Formats: sequence, structure tokens, C-alpha cells
Amino acid sequence: MVDSVPVELSGGGYCRQEFVEGDVEFQEFVEGDVEFPLATDDWGTVDYIGVWIGNQFYSAPLNPRRIICKNDILRLKLSYMELSYTF
Repeated sequence: MVDSVPVELSGGGYCRQEFVEGDVEFQEFVEGDVEFPLATDDWGTVDYIGVWIGNQFYSAPLNPRRIICKNDILRLKLSYMELSYTF
């Protein structure tokens, strides 16, 4: 199987979510919840979550991955999701 390059979602009501200090605690693991706005179109399959902290990018696979269709709301419980650092 060939690895593919992750692509950020776009359109259909998707927008990056900003973490406000205190909402999410960044330590060795991430704790907190993230809710995205209503999908106004199909987003397709969401396999990973990515987080920018300053100029560092961290990512983690979603298990199970999510298929987001029009009128869905993506909610993620990040409790103890281990993020890996990307150079």
C-alpha cells in the first residue's frame, strides 16, 4: 500500500478550530473536545487530526475514521489522544 499525503479538508462549512487556553491542555497527551461547524456539503472520510502548536505540527490517526456527510457535525473527544511530532 502506498502512503498518501494528508490533505486538509476545505469547503462545505469546514474551518479550522482554534483552541483557547484552558480548553485543551497540551502535555504528553491532549485532553479536551473539539467540535466543528455543521457540514454544508459532504466532507468525505476524515482519517487524521492535525494540531499546530506555534510552528510545530502534530498529528494522530482517528480510529475509527469518520465519514462526514452534509448536515453532520464532527465532534472529537481528544482525551488522551497521543499526538506525534512532524519535522
